[in-house]
Amino acid sequence: MERKNYDKFPEKGKKKKDEDDDDEDDENEDNNDTGYNYLLKMALYNLTEERVQKLLNEKEKKEVELQELIGTPIEHIWETDLETVLTLWQVLFFFFFFSFFFSF
Repeated sequence: MERKNYDKFPEKGKKKKDEDDDDEDDENEDNNDTGYNYLLKMALYNLTEERVQKLLNEKEKKEVELQELIGTPIEHIWETDLETVLTLWQVLFFFFFFSFFFSF
């Protein structure tokens, strides 16, 4: 797999010393998930042609979304996010207002 340049899972960073040492067993298990070892733990249903095709379709959709996001000016992203936050705030405000008003 290395000769064909397939991607590996990167090695995880070391834990900080001030974190709990109770998770030492978990840390040792996590080290086994680096490289290509994750393939040994993969469930067999993930190896079906339908599942692979589904994952490839999802990957293609995410790549399209990424290209759209890269091509979008930051100002437009900010305005869209702000509109979403304001809309949700209004919905929550009216929900709580009417819930309080009609509870009496």
